[in-house]
Amino acid sequence: MDRIRSLCSLVALAVGMAGAAQAQEVSPAPRMIGPEELPTYWTVAAQAPVPYPADLASRDVTGCVTLAYLIEPDGTTSEFRTLDAAASSRSPLAKRQAIEAFARAAAAAASTWRYAPVGEARRTLTASIVEFGVEGSAAAGQCGTGDVARALRNGVEWDEVLKGLYEARWRLNTNRIERRTR
Repeated sequence: MDRIRSLCSLVALAVGMAGAAQAQEVSPAPRMIGPEELPTYWTVAAQAPVPYPADLASRDVTGCVTLAYLIEPDGTTSEFRTLDAAASSRSPLAKRQAIEAFARAAAAAASTWRYAPVGEARRTLTASIVEFGVEGSAAAGQCGTGDVARALRNGVEWDEVLKGLYEARWRLNTNRIERRTR
């Protein structure tokens, strides 16, 4: 009888630990803020400049990337997503390749950025607009022509744009997990 009780206690403990571990894995939704609000919650501790891809610079290809990313409670960055991008290349293939190169450069640099919290250190989804080109070039104008810029001009707030991205990504990941478990 004692052996059965011990076994039941062990099973209950294991189930309880599994439930606690699962509860720890589920983190609350991140705070979603636009770049203009970022200083209210985080200060930049380290921010390396984004390198201009040499092959694109040598061909005078300009452009920009609106990069969304998470700031983790420890101040590191993760989960980079390109929300919007543009490049001055003329052919569709060259434009796509330039945008991909700009996005890779922006994400690589952003992965090294570090932040210090102002107040509560909470996961934060935000975005940065990274321009590639000589100051006063067409790159600055290109940044204001994409879907994100149109949404902002039409009165949609940054947090709503980011929330839409985050929720769409969550749905996509949930659908992938459901397909794998079938």
